[in-house]
Amino acid sequence: MAEQHIDGLLSSAYGWNAINWQTAIGIVKRLQARIVKAVKAGDKSKVCGLQRLLRQLPDASRHLIKA
Repeated sequence: MAEQHIDGLLSSAYGWNAINWQTAIGIVKRLQARIVKAVKAGDKSKVCGLQRLLRQLPDASRHLIKA
Protein backbone atom coordinates (compact mmCIF):
# COMPACT_ATOMS: atom_id res chain seq x y z
CA MET A 1 0.00 0.00 0.00
CA ALA A 2 1.33 3.43 -0.90
CA GLU A 3 2.07 5.75 1.97
CA GLN A 4 0.89 9.35 1.88
CA HIS A 5 1.78 12.28 4.08
CA ILE A 6 -1.33 14.14 5.16
CA ASP A 7 -0.94 17.18 7.44
CA GLY A 8 2.37 15.85 8.74
CA LEU A 9 0.92 12.44 9.60
CA LEU A 10 1.74 9.23 7.82
CA SER A 11 -1.27 7.47 6.36
CA SER A 12 -0.56 3.80 5.72
CA ALA A 13 -1.83 0.32 6.55
CA TYR A 14 -1.46 1.23 10.23
CA GLY A 15 -3.85 4.16 9.94
CA TRP A 16 -7.28 4.88 11.30
CA ASN A 17 -9.08 2.62 8.84
CA ALA A 18 -6.83 -0.35 9.67
CA ILE A 19 -8.06 -0.49 13.29
CA ASN A 20 -10.19 -3.52 14.13
CA TRP A 21 -12.97 -1.57 15.84
CA GLN A 22 -14.91 -4.61 17.09
CA THR A 23 -11.84 -5.85 18.96
CA ALA A 24 -10.96 -2.41 20.31
CA ILE A 25 -14.47 -1.74 21.59
CA GLY A 26 -14.67 -5.24 23.09
CA ILE A 27 -11.43 -4.70 25.03
CA VAL A 28 -12.68 -1.37 26.41
CA LYS A 29 -16.09 -2.78 27.39
CA ARG A 30 -14.55 -5.78 29.17
CA LEU A 31 -12.23 -3.50 31.11
CA GLN A 32 -15.13 -1.22 32.04
CA ALA A 33 -17.08 -4.27 33.26
CA ARG A 34 -14.12 -5.29 35.43
CA ILE A 35 -14.06 -1.78 36.92
CA VAL A 36 -17.79 -1.96 37.75
CA LYS A 37 -17.30 -5.38 39.35
CA ALA A 38 -14.39 -4.08 41.48
CA VAL A 39 -16.44 -1.04 42.57
CA LYS A 40 -19.32 -3.27 43.65
CA ALA A 41 -16.88 -5.49 45.55
CA GLY A 42 -15.40 -2.43 47.27
CA ASP A 43 -11.86 -3.18 46.08
CA LYS A 44 -10.50 0.37 45.85
CA SER A 45 -6.94 -0.57 44.89
CA LYS A 46 -8.16 -2.78 42.06
CA VAL A 47 -10.46 0.01 40.83
CA CYS A 48 -7.54 2.46 40.75
CA GLY A 49 -5.33 -0.01 38.90
CA LEU A 50 -7.99 -0.82 36.32
CA GLN A 51 -8.79 2.86 35.77
CA ARG A 52 -5.10 3.58 35.24
CA LEU A 53 -4.94 0.73 32.73
CA LEU A 54 -8.00 2.09 30.92
CA ARG A 55 -6.45 5.57 30.69
CA GLN A 56 -3.24 4.17 29.20
CA LEU A 57 -4.96 1.83 26.74
CA PRO A 58 -4.69 3.08 23.15
CA ASP A 59 -7.97 1.34 22.26
CA ALA A 60 -9.82 3.44 24.85
CA SER A 61 -8.43 6.67 23.42
CA ARG A 62 -9.39 5.69 19.89
CA HIS A 63 -12.87 4.67 20.99
CA LEU A 64 -13.42 8.05 22.67
CA ILE A 65 -12.17 9.92 19.62
CA LYS A 66 -14.38 7.90 17.28
CA ALA A 67 -17.52 8.27 19.43
